[in-house]
Amino acid sequence: MLRKLLVCLLLVTHGLTALSCAAPPVITEFKDKPITHEHLKKVLERRASFGFKQFPVGFWNYAGFPNPSERQDWLDIGFTLIMTPFYFGHGSPEAVQSMRKVLDWGHERDMKFIMYDLRMRDEKKWQQSLRDYRDHPAVLGFFIHDEPRLKEGNEKAFVDSARLKDAAPKFSPFISFGAGNQGVAEWLEYPSWPAYLNEMATKPKLDFLNVNSYSPMSEGTSGWDHHFYNLRLIRQITQHYGLSFWISLCCVAHGNLRVPSYNDLRWEFNSAICCGVSGVLWYLYYTGPFQDYRFGPIYEDEKTQTWYNLRRVLTSFQRRYRDLFVRITPKRVTFYPKAWGNGEVFSPDELIAGIKSNRPDNPLLLSEFVDVQGRSYVMLVNNNPWHSVKVDLTFTNPDVKLYSWNWDGEEYEGLAYAASGKKKTEQGLEVGHWLAPGQEAVYRVDNR
Repeated sequence: MLRKLLVCLLLVTHGLTALSCAAPPVITEFKDKPITHEHLKKVLERRASFGFKQFPVGFWNYAGFPNPSERQDWLDIGFTLIMTPFYFGHGSPEAVQSMRKVLDWGHERDMKFIMYDLRMRDEKKWQQSLRDYRDHPAVLGFFIHDEPRLKEGNEKAFVDSARLKDAAPKFSPFISFGAGNQGVAEWLEYPSWPAYLNEMATKPKLDFLNVNSYSPMSEGTSGWDHHFYNLRLIRQITQHYGLSFWISLCCVAHGNLRVPSYNDLRWEFNSAICCGVSGVLWYLYYTGPFQDYRFGPIYEDEKTQTWYNLRRVLTSFQRRYRDLFVRITPKRVTFYPKAWGNGEVFSPDELIAGIKSNRPDNPLLLSEFVDVQGRSYVMLVNNNPWHSVKVDLTFTNPDVKLYSWNWDGEEYEGLAYAASGKKKTEQGLEVGHWLAPGQEAVYRVDNR
């Protein structure tokens, strides 16, 4: 008998954005003052306060209470951020004791937890939930709501979130929001999607904004404009308010979304990070025979190929980069040769003089990052889940010092693992790369 029972209402609610996201959004731009280094410094200070020793990545959890083998699977796949199951006998002494043992286990392995405790929504019970777990060092925060509905629903979520933050400032309230698409502002009863984002960033007193965006798994490139538009808009607003930016990505087929391959998963993950995401939750890790959901990482209590593919993506990334992308944030995100979601097309600057590839129409992402000391970093991603590409990236300074990371997560002076050679040209220092679908090359750049 299938032990993992999914809650139909929760799944339907969570999946609404994914099923209606093919059309590009019609949204008025969020306009505000330019993002400065001080804005970015506040973002990085916020991220550092979470205490992650590796990149925060986890999953949506609608399953039952985890047994020891399942917890080991969390560790083996590369998760560092765990959402507790939404049902585990909230409030009983036995349930609290059992959950605290799971928290102890995770704390020993540098994991953080979002407590999915339904008492947190109850005006009479939320304080008891807080008392049960507030002293545990593994608790990052508490789940408040997923994709709240209409103005009234959002106001209730905002109140619950701010109430938690006022009572326990060290904990992060968790509200996840559906990505803005055509008609979503009217559906939420807000004047515009940016107006809604502005309330999200201020009223609930959040430490991060988490958006659910599954449209990359739509047919072809039909969901790309929608996805990258939201990535850009939410990056801008989180940087303005000094918040962290998290995203829920898709690892299960449902609706018009395909079964993700290894290439799909790496592309989803790397392209999101290149666009400024600093935390990822995968939807949906535990799956079973409900509607047309199929082949998530754990399907009918068995590991699928998706589990092994996701493990390869996450463990390779965690081993090489550890907490690097917690410590850096983008100051410029560009597309080449064309932009998606009304983004910025690459143009030369003081760091990068040019890009060229053996596939002129192949989509690429190039982001320039900065750390709290003001040092420069570059991330290049093959923004294509289907084809490999040869990319020559030219650094403006021909004598630039480039640093990358080895298999043990150590920074060294030299080219990224994907590089195929370098040479000086009239434009600067040209570095060649062969990039598989979704593959990345990352550098720290010293122009002195």
